[in-house]
Amino acid sequence: MNNDIQRATMLRRVPAWLLDVILVLVLAAGLMAGLSYVLDLDSHIDQIDVIYDRYEKEYDISFDITDESYEEMSEEDLARYEAASEALSKDAEAQQIFEMVLNLTLTTMSGGFLGALFILEFLIPLWLKNGQTLGKKVFGVGLMRKDGIKVTTFMMFARTILGKYTIETMIPIFLLLASFFGILGLGGLVLCAAALLIPVLVALCTRNKTAIHDLMACTIAVDLASQMIFDTPEEQLEYYKQLHAENAAQADE
Repeated sequence: MNNDIQRATMLRRVPAWLLDVILVLVLAAGLMAGLSYVLDLDSHIDQIDVIYDRYEKEYDISFDITDESYEEMSEEDLARYEAASEALSKDAEAQQIFEMVLNLTLTTMSGGFLGALFILEFLIPLWLKNGQTLGKKVFGVGLMRKDGIKVTTFMMFARTILGKYTIETMIPIFLLLASFFGILGLGGLVLCAAALLIPVLVALCTRNKTAIHDLMACTIAVDLASQMIFDTPEEQLEYYKQLHAENAAQADE
């Protein structure tokens, strides 16, 4: 078995990543559905719809219009639309429910992804050993420290919660929701696209195509079929001593 670092090729890493992403999305969707039911998110959304319908009927307008339709409005229609928007913005009950829907939506999505990533990217790798997710297990990819020692629980936590969950998942989701609910507008979509693009650029531009979560955790994706991973530095040192002794004995023959 070769003792040099045997990094996993992109032909292994990419399919493993895609499989893991699919599994995370499926589990996150299930968890979000459960959280949505527990938090009664649908009833709050229905309350918002009722309030919007009331203002639309009162002012004879529709809030659900495109930018083109808005530009084509007559002065009379535009005046009614602006009056309805101003009245809605001053409706304390509507704003309270709106904020509740935003908070519950963020809670539902963050909780769903947190649970999915915690199970699939933290607990399962601890169980399978060598940082293997289900996708990595299928394609023979593992994780280790840069010095060839197996990853620690703390490193897996940092990789999953700080890297994958906080930076690569929740920041884009928060920006997307802020844009959807009109808090950041179009700027939120631009920031969201940038937040999604940066991890891709980091992975493509680093010398060894290393993702942000691996940079944060100081981990390396390796080919388990050819990479030796040691449990402790002492075990690694003992192995190299034995290897050196064997090579010296062979040289003396």
